[in-house]
Amino acid sequence: MRSRRCAFHYNVLERQFRRYMREAGRRQGNTGEVLLQLLELRLDNVLRRAGFSRTIWGARQMCAHGHVLVNGKKVDRPSYSIEVGDVVTLREGIQKLAREQMESIPGHQVPGWVVVNPSELSAKCVSRPTSDQIPFDVNTNLIVEFYR
Repeated sequence: MRSRRCAFHYNVLERQFRRYMREAGRRQGNTGEVLLQLLELRLDNVLRRAGFSRTIWGARQMCAHGHVLVNGKKVDRPSYSIEVGDVVTLREGIQKLAREQMESIPGHQVPGWVVVNPSELSAKCVSRPTSDQIPFDVNTNLIVEFYR
């Protein structure tokens, strides 16, 4: 997958994608893997992976409208970075919509790095995602080379 398609998948613009690349280059480990971890651990993406929203755009709207709590505090930035151990919950006003979204995605596979409690509509990040837990093929080497 090319960098533009990867950025589109996570709904980030070019400038923001370049920031993620710089941050991934600063951190310890494989730059490509760290980049994907940074993108996967965005709040809007965690909501989508948990099944609370069918699309990344719907998840962004949930965040921007203030319907999301992280560790009990309101977070209205879709780009908020989730850490291991954080619990994401939804406010009461959006829970009906989230339940409908969850039911409308038959066979949705929640990745192993997120544990979802459907009765409470909460998701907990239990580990950092690995490249084999990402549901699409991406050649991180091409992306890293393009931005160097």
